[in-house]
Amino acid sequence: MLNISKIVSFEFFQQRIFPLYNELTLDSEERVRKTCADNVAEIAKVASVDKQAAQLSEVYYRFLKDKHSRLVRGTAF
Repeated sequence: MLNISKIVSFEFFQQRIFPLYNELTLDSEERVRKTCADNVAEIAKVASVDKQAAQLSEVYYRFLKDKHSRLVRGTAF
């Protein structure tokens, strides 16, 4: 997903890729959420901080407060 995010237009990223990433951060599988937490910094590099700062903050906070996985919380830290 990251490689694709780097080559598509910002509009495509904002409308298609980021919503998919955001959905995956809510996945029931711990390993999916952990992988998303591993890549949050790279996603932030591709995203427009001006336009998506609130969404990125929400995603990161969600990782830090993951009730079901200490591994996801630890990865976020």
